[in-house]
Amino acid sequence: MRGHAQLFSLIVLYPFFAFSQAENFLEQGQVALREERYTDAIAYFTEMIKLNKKDCHAHVLRARAYKSTEQIHEALNDLNAAFALP
Repeated sequence: MRGHAQLFSLIVLYPFFAFSQAENFLEQGQVALREERYTDAIAYFTEMIKLNKKDCHAHVLRARAYKSTEQIHEALNDLNAAFALP
């Protein structure tokens, strides 16, 4: 019975865990962007997007980081993805 309770807790709590983890990546990415650590910012925003593909803000911020590293094609892809979101 204990295994079922743990599984149930995992299923119920996972969305909250994923949300807080995604917010943590977003926060870390914003700090890295402010500190001009663009490669780190890209990595954090990428992890955020993996957890929440519909987060427009993460796509736009990653586009800024890509632009700062002169990865214009990737920046445009992120902006297009952000515009395509509902």
